Amino acid sequence: MMILHLINQSPLQHGTLDSCLRFIEPEDSILLIEDGVYGASPHTPCREALELASRSIKLYALEADLSARGLNKPLLPCITLVSYAEFVELSASHDTVQSWL
Repeated sequence: MMILHLINQSPLQHGTLDSCLRFIEPEDSILLIEDGVYGASPHTPCREALELASRSIKLYALEADLSARGLNKPLLPCITLVSYAEFVELSASHDTVQSWL
């Protein structure tokens, strides 16, 4: 079963992304939204964990949330930017959507 994991909290203030990475399966994906997009920065403490995870899962960040927070470039190369329409497509293409609070 493919799960799309939504991370909406900053990895600088919460352990949500780290917790998610411990339970993720190879066919799953992670989408960083809201303050979770801070994880897309190359200066985040979770950089190495995300780069390692990207070998077996897909990582995305919502482009509008990055722009709203002034995080345009540079980003981790393992992160694919998505629009709201692509967010909907990702949700539909996965069996389940899991929000991490």
